[in-house]
Amino acid sequence: MNTEINGTHGVPDISRRIATSAPAVLGTGAFLGVSANWLGRTIVNLTGLPDRISNGRFLTLLFRTSELIATPIRLAHSVTVGAHRLPEGLFSNILAPILEEAVYRLGVQGGVKLALTTIGFPSEHAEIVANLAASVLFGVAHSSAFDKEFATATICGFAFGHIQEHYGFPEAVVAHAFNNIVIDLLDSFNHH
Repeated sequence: MNTEINGTHGVPDISRRIATSAPAVLGTGAFLGVSANWLGRTIVNLTGLPDRISNGRFLTLLFRTSELIATPIRLAHSVTVGAHRLPEGLFSNILAPILEEAVYRLGVQGGVKLALTTIGFPSEHAEIVANLAASVLFGVAHSSAFDKEFATATICGFAFGHIQEHYGFPEAVVAHAFNNIVIDLLDSFNHH
């Protein structure tokens, strides 16, 4: 990750970092917005994922854990959109990417990676395992079953996790926001 410092204030120069990585970050966001939905549907159709996974204790634990992790995001949604203080589009395209990346990338992914490296996992393996864990929980939070939405969100979550690790948090937020905007645009064209 680029850690260039602005000499006047001693804070990371985020705008320069985002401008430098913009083609990769925006390209990833746009690619995911267009292709992840199709890829998620294809994975579910080819693997029969919903039919292969039964409702057991592990799945109950997974969904309850995801609900607990997503509580701050749901609360922010109810306080803003639910109280008619913010339009849904602004929440889903700006506030949700910031909150979700903070919770899933900085919180879950960062916490799992720290825990694994602390117990002796090599950093590169810990990074992948942590990203997978955060991505699966991100997928579960965006779905009520192991379906196309789960697969799509998990794929996107893994890409956002990769961006977080190799470019930084602001870049992951921008990719996530751009992904949501592309999806909203495609949905609006499909409904008209």
